[in-house]
Amino acid sequence: MRTRLNSNKRTCGSPEETVNPEFDYVQEALLAANWDVSSTAVLGQVYDVIDFFSGCGGMSYGFHEIGARTGIFSLIGAFDIDPDANKTYERNLGIKPYDVDLATSDIELIRDIVRDMTPSGKKNPLILIGCAPCQGFSKLSKRKDGKDPRNSLVSKFAEIVAALSPEIAIMENVPDLLRRKPNRYYESFKRIIEKAGYENIEADIVNMAEYGVPQVRLRTTIIASKDIKVTLPPAIFAPPSFRTVRDAIGFLPPLKSGGSWDEDPMHRSDKRIMN
Repeated sequence: MRTRLNSNKRTCGSPEETVNPEFDYVQEALLAANWDVSSTAVLGQVYDVIDFFSGCGGMSYGFHEIGARTGIFSLIGAFDIDPDANKTYERNLGIKPYDVDLATSDIELIRDIVRDMTPSGKKNPLILIGCAPCQGFSKLSKRKDGKDPRNSLVSKFAEIVAALSPEIAIMENVPDLLRRKPNRYYESFKRIIEKAGYENIEADIVNMAEYGVPQVRLRTTIIASKDIKVTLPPAIFAPPSFRTVRDAIGFLPPLKSGGSWDEDPMHRSDKRIMN
């Protein structure tokens, strides 16, 4: 297992940084990956993408942007139970996530919803992406016994993959999903999808800053396919060009405790109660 972490990281929020909203990180990533936009015409293929545990849409965003520029990805649906996250997702990506509790939902119900996402007669290859809640795996978790009930959602995503049989499945989570020994939750995930025929699996811990995320952020990343030899992509950005939090949201005004911004009600600060 390789861990992609460059210790020469840039300090976020340093005074000399300036917000550069005009810099096109998506286009830069396409160029760095030598992505030929015209190749989609040759391939003649569109992949439908569905996001499980979609949150605010961070993982969907990459597929949405590349799809808008190349036509190769079509984001068709998402699932989450957080109302604020779903509002943000819909506003940014134009898709209203299904408010479905995946922890308790029957696989057949999920299959029926996914079937309704695609128009009759249309059947593109499917990509499933998922970021199951990670608090139980995090080293910051207050539960030291590893018995956080949310941990089972990793296996639930594996069951969804097995049931829907996508061309490619991608999961992202905290580093401890792979680091923690014994890593029974990752092994359970792997066992379920391997039984369903997903023998091509690549899993590693990568630094998401190397792919344009505005934060030095290590994440377990897993890609699996039945027929395609999958690999994790090489790093695109190096520390001098890492994005920062200031780059991404530096335009937002500071807030007092309990305050909010009239122009964007999602930009708010919870009121702190000091003991």
